[in-house]
Amino acid sequence: MVDLLNLPRMIMPAAFTELLAEALGELTPPPDATDDRVAVSVSGPGGGEWHIGVTDGVFDITEGATDSPLVSISLAVSDWREFVAGRVRDVASEHADTSLFDPRALTKLQGSGERAERIRGFAGDIQCIVEDKEEDAEYTATFTLGGGTPNLAAPTTTIRVDLAYLGRLVSGEENVQNAFFAGKIRIDGDMNLAMGLMTAVM
Repeated sequence: MVDLLNLPRMIMPAAFTELLAEALGELTPPPDATDDRVAVSVSGPGGGEWHIGVTDGVFDITEGATDSPLVSISLAVSDWREFVAGRVRDVASEHADTSLFDPRALTKLQGSGERAERIRGFAGDIQCIVEDKEEDAEYTATFTLGGGTPNLAAPTTTIRVDLAYLGRLVSGEENVQNAFFAGKIRIDGDMNLAMGLMTAVM
């Protein structure tokens, strides 16, 4: 498997996409894989748009936009870099031998017909904010469901989680529902959208 855990700090999205495409090429889609796409939009200098899916029985990444993706992921270049090669990557990897952009996790979104059907039942924007108290910073990614245009300014739901706690969630040391009831995850807006999606993808 391509090493996505030790990327250089200043890697650009296009270079990362090439590595991700190589990693996806090592995976075999399940028999019930759908033709749904997962779109990723990275804004700012060096950013771009890509979409991931299954074509002719293999996972692929295509540059550019796509119509009505199953899920759209939107984030700025600066936040994207913290997730894949910076603070979020570093803290999460202390707890789990995996990347937040592990291709196996990405392919779960559209790699199963049953799971994709459940995800299609949701619509709206879920904005996830990772709070880095040590650096006095926040890193944001927005997930748009239902094929609509991402609304980054007024998301349907906002989820906040402390970076120090995120690694425990990624590793499985803690589960999302317990973290929510313990106050480690804070949800504003449509709570049913967030909790329903978590249930659908797990």
